[in-house]
Amino acid sequence: MAMWEAAEGSSGREAIRQRFCSQLEDVVAGVNGASIVPSGVSNSVLTECLREYAAAAPGRPSLDGRVVYRDGSRGPDFPLGQTRFRVGARLDRVLRFALLSIRHTEMDAEVDGAWLRNTAVSRPRPAGDTDQLVFETSLAQLRRLTTGGPLTIYMHQTGLETAVLGFYRAVARTLMDGSDGLAVVPCYFRMHRDGSQHFVEGTPWTA
Repeated sequence: MAMWEAAEGSSGREAIRQRFCSQLEDVVAGVNGASIVPSGVSNSVLTECLREYAAAAPGRPSLDGRVVYRDGSRGPDFPLGQTRFRVGARLDRVLRFALLSIRHTEMDAEVDGAWLRNTAVSRPRPAGDTDQLVFETSLAQLRRLTTGGPLTIYMHQTGLETAVLGFYRAVARTLMDGSDGLAVVPCYFRMHRDGSQHFVEGTPWTA
């Protein structure tokens, strides 16, 4: 097998993005042994690439991609090519969450609450088991919240790969189940060299 190399001149976040998207391309193409390996992939790259390949597109097969973590454990398969997204949709009811509690207190002024309890998620266990826990918890919470009417969730997140993957798998499954009352907007924390900090919005997940 040829060694993967980033495009000439690419480094840092862009090289990571190219590498992870290359993995997803191999999974979609049915390359023997290809897997989604989220370990070590930055928060925004992981979320944006999954959003890109979760989308249904002409010529793209619909399949469930195998998820394997660096420790050798497996998470639930991730649906690729199966979600018909809309662009730019926002729904009237709005909630803002931090993906994990007490992980980054600078989020507290931005959010209404935490989606996951850090004490329940950040425990010693195989990464695939944490992914499964986050997925099941998130799926139940999304189903409960969307019964109250159309909802936009602004998810302020930083990088625990198992939490990101488990949450957005639940979002994809909820949208695939026919919910048109959910929009999820990723919000990524950015720190600048001058010490200023803010969140930037990523690509919405809404069908």
